[in-house]
Amino acid sequence: MKIKSQKNIKHYQLNRLRFLGDSKLKPLLVFFISITIFSALSLMLIFYGAVLQKNQTMSKIQQITFNAMETKFSVFSNYLDGFFTSPDKLFIDLDFEGVQLLNYARESALSKGIITDEEQEVAVNARLSINSELYKVKLSPTGQNLDMIGTIDKRAYKVKVLEGEKIYGMEEFKLLPPTSRNNVVEWIGHALEEKEGLIALRYFFIDLTLNGENLGVYAIEEHFNKELLENRRSREGIIFSAKPNQIKIFNEKKISKDINKKNQIRFLQSSLQSVKDNELEIDRIFDLEKFASHFAIIDLMDGYHAVGDNSIYYLNPVTNLIEPITREYNSLRYSDGQPNVEKLMIDLYQGEGAGWAFANKLFNNNEFVEQYLIKLSRLSDKQYLDEFFEEIDEDLSHQTNIIYREDPFYKFPKEYLYERQQQIKEWLDKDLMIVVNVNEYNESLY
Repeated sequence: MKIKSQKNIKHYQLNRLRFLGDSKLKPLLVFFISITIFSALSLMLIFYGAVLQKNQTMSKIQQITFNAMETKFSVFSNYLDGFFTSPDKLFIDLDFEGVQLLNYARESALSKGIITDEEQEVAVNARLSINSELYKVKLSPTGQNLDMIGTIDKRAYKVKVLEGEKIYGMEEFKLLPPTSRNNVVEWIGHALEEKEGLIALRYFFIDLTLNGENLGVYAIEEHFNKELLENRRSREGIIFSAKPNQIKIFNEKKISKDINKKNQIRFLQSSLQSVKDNELEIDRIFDLEKFASHFAIIDLMDGYHAVGDNSIYYLNPVTNLIEPITREYNSLRYSDGQPNVEKLMIDLYQGEGAGWAFANKLFNNNEFVEQYLIKLSRLSDKQYLDEFFEEIDEDLSHQTNIIYREDPFYKFPKEYLYERQQQIKEWLDKDLMIVVNVNEYNESLY
């Protein structure tokens, strides 16, 4: 019995040791498993976050969140307003090969992190119908940043209407996800341009269906060609962009066949070079009043994304002066917080060697600075915005209601424009006599 008892004791002790060993190993095992799972999840989240950032989806989610916070209980009435609004409906149909080519261009751009000229040169045949009218069109990717193609079923397209036809009076236009131009903010900017007598793009919202799939609300943005000028009662002339050491003429191949246009291009190129070389005063080639309005609107809109490389110009063949064409303000978002005037256009571009060359030369011209500050003072008057919003109230409501069909949480930060006015007035009151040395300045401004 003693021997048996000793065996039992040894067996008990062995089992106890095993149990103690298991008890110590279990927390260790759980710890290692937890660390492994946590690491795997972290890597997945980092990868997913990178994908969202690459496609610029995070900024969209952020904007939706902030808009929802601002909209609060009005979301229900917004939904109803959207539901009872009837935008124009566009239907586009293309074949399987066309779909594959556009998908290939998207994947190519995503791999590069940017939409290059190579992707934009992809063009596929399609059919577009609106109401009972049917058109043959070419469809291409457009834009540069990935927010234009981030979502596979909400991509941006350039539309070229074939066989001499026009849609909404346009031979070429873009179909854009509204968020890529910050919804109605871009519409407001173009309405301000029109009010100030500048060349403004046609920009409005429609409902789009592609190959039977409803893609929801899209923005139509006019392209840069003669129809834009005709619509603004301007004479057909050269539209161009001017980046460092590069002037891009829109539709150059087509217009170069006209000897008069070819001479205008030569005149433009030589004049710009002379301005850059300080051989020609900038007021001999730039329309000072139009650019004063252009920069004052950009200050009011907090839309500095619209200057520099994004600047587009028109050489008026009647005056032989260059005028601005403004787009892509990319401003006034609740997710960015209230605008803050630390610097206006004059702060950014006045002084030798400051910023974008042509703006720098404009702001070193006393006559231009005087006109700019006069415009800035007028646009920062509260009555100016009150009258402006009264004038556009019906059209703005219609465009905003179309946005509500897809995003009832959206809210245009109208109060930010009034905040900008106040900030500009404070800046003018503080720095007006410092920023420029113009004789009898106060008499001309007030």
